[in-house]
Amino acid sequence: MLLPDCAAADLVTVAERLKRALGHDAGCGIGTAVWQPGDDAAEAMRRADAALYADKAAGSLWAPGRSFRP
Repeated sequence: MLLPDCAAADLVTVAERLKRALGHDAGCGIGTAVWQPGDDAAEAMRRADAALYADKAAGSLWAPGRSFRP
């Protein structure tokens, strides 16, 4: 999902709302990346994917009742 003009601080709110909207008991993960000058879409997606897998490896994917950390 691309969120033009979304500040990094607002990513937490967006992610938590999305996860609540899923409405199921399974955990889910979201990787985020803020567009940096000089980025192309592939680089931004690479950073978001790396963030998701780093969180997964740390065992800290979001689950119901847990807060999201960008």
